[in-house]
Amino acid sequence: GLIAFVVAADPYNALALDNLGRVLSAMGRHQEAIQSYADALALAPGKPTTWCNRGKALDDMGRSTDALADYDHALSLEPDFVLALNNRGCTSMKLMRYEAADEDFRRALTLDATYSVAHANLGNALQYLCRYDESLASYESALTLDPYNPKTWNNRGVVLQHLGHLDAAEQSFAQAEKLSPGTPGVHLNLARLHLLRQDFKKGWPLFEARKNMPKRWDARDFPQPVWTGAE
Repeated sequence: GLIAFVVAADPYNALALDNLGRVLSAMGRHQEAIQSYADALALAPGKPTTWCNRGKALDDMGRSTDALADYDHALSLEPDFVLALNNRGCTSMKLMRYEAADEDFRRALTLDATYSVAHANLGNALQYLCRYDESLASYESALTLDPYNPKTWNNRGVVLQHLGHLDAAEQSFAQAEKLSPGTPGVHLNLARLHLLRQDFKKGWPLFEARKNMPKRWDARDFPQPVWTGAE
């Protein structure tokens, strides 16, 4: 593409190398992206955006500890870098450092209260910390800013279920399904909700449908046979 052509013409262009890294990351070629970012940083080590971008590529490769180091460096160069704070929080979540994630998301929101992604991510961190009322409030803030995010509706439903608000949870899952039909996690959560209500006629078919979907969520392989509709 054009960016690769620019890099080939001027291999000492740090901006072009950073942009090439972004393109490669978007294509899923994370290892090549990491190398492109490394080349850019060798030329311009003081660019916090490049450190942040490489951190994201490292995280996408499963190298979360290395990603944290890059986010830390980006924030040492620019302490109020909202994207780096949010990304570091997400990486901390993967490492089960939920208190650290909570702190980063809150810091990002003090800098930009309109950042819906950080509101949703704060809701996720609070959910893992079992602070469900606060988590729900964060999801509500996220949905006020971005009412078309199916993941937020789904996660909101999970928290409502934890709080015992099953009808509201079902409505939240239904909205997630409407916005993103066939999402495996929504099927799983709806199945769990119906089974919790002992509504097996609705719950088991949803669970069986989920078992036949790609395993992208935290579904368990239950050993029970397929339910036939018998009471």
